[in-house]
Amino acid sequence: PRTGPRLTAALESFPLAISPSSLTFYTGSLFAKWSGDVLIGGLSSQGILRGKPASDGVHDMELVYLGFRVRDIAQAPDGSLLLLRDGANGALIRLT
Repeated sequence: PRTGPRLTAALESFPLAISPSSLTFYTGSLFAKWSGDVLIGGLSSQGILRGKPASDGVHDMELVYLGFRVRDIAQAPDGSLLLLRDGANGALIRLT
């Protein structure tokens, strides 16, 4: 919602608390159906939020539940995804 005359309403909002930690646009071919999608690492949602960007927001949002807090997400040169698991048992995880 707008909170002032010089502000514009958000194009996208989330009904759940996802606690976003990072964002990347997937441009690889390893996960061909995700090409061009936005990927958001989630802390409290414990996974990756994926959606298709459009001029009026993000469509077809889905949560890819992983069961751990995703602190960071990045695409490797080979198209795999690198995830940084948060917490005392933190780890760098490659999705292929």
